Amino acid sequence: MFTSFCSASSKEEAEITVTISKADHFAARSWEDVANLDIPFHGVNYDRWDPEVHHTYVTPEGEEILSALAKKLVASADVVVKIKGFCGPPQNPKMMTLAAMRAKVVEDTLKACGCRNEFLPSHVGFEMDSVKGPRCEVELCQVSG
Repeated sequence: MFTSFCSASSKEEAEITVTISKADHFAARSWEDVANLDIPFHGVNYDRWDPEVHHTYVTPEGEEILSALAKKLVASADVVVKIKGFCGPPQNPKMMTLAAMRAKVVEDTLKACGCRNEFLPSHVGFEMDSVKGPRCEVELCQVSG
């Protein structure tokens, strides 16, 4: 499904082809399947990260997932979307702020893409048995009305 660099005439063309292929890959899934994908974030240096100064960023794969999800949610404005933000250890107020910021980034990104859904962001923090890393999970929790 993904195009290799070998079939493109230039590196720039290859990067564009790969990006489009990934977007098509996510867009081909049902919107429920896209919503069940974790949205990965770049990690932070927990010792140096300061919520008053620093931001949190979605990975390129996370951006593709959000783009595909937004396209599907725009057509389904009655779906209520629960967003859960996660972080790594330790479980402390600063890291809970990071988890909340991640959920807010997902909500803001979807709204910027034209989604008019009701969003319920929350921060979960760190899950002891999880190996998934810094991320947000999106759950379709109900239909309004």
